Amino acid sequence: MSMRLRSLFLLICLALLPAVSMAAVCDIALKPSYRGFPLNPLVDKVVVSKVTPKAGADCPVRAGDEILQVNSQRVPGERALKVLSYWRSLKKGVPRTYRLRRNGQFLTLTI
Repeated sequence: MSMRLRSLFLLICLALLPAVSMAAVCDIALKPSYRGFPLNPLVDKVVVSKVTPKAGADCPVRAGDEILQVNSQRVPGERALKVLSYWRSLKKGVPRTYRLRRNGQFLTLTI
């Protein structure tokens, strides 16, 4: 697999996995930004770009929120493969604690 294709695959996987973990409440789209070596770049930040609540559900995540941490796993400053590996290890249906930055303020949400 070429470096460019692997990097694209990594970006897509990292962007889709958080959406799956919140699937009972809402669908989210993420906009990650990276720097460094393309095969395993550093995650600069991951921002929620779109939120679609499920019918009858109130999604506490908002577009523009920056995801800083999921449970004990920091997101910014970590290698993309480490974050992706952590997401894959999470069990479906188990609540997760998200540390977010919204409009300059820090929030902790359990979803």
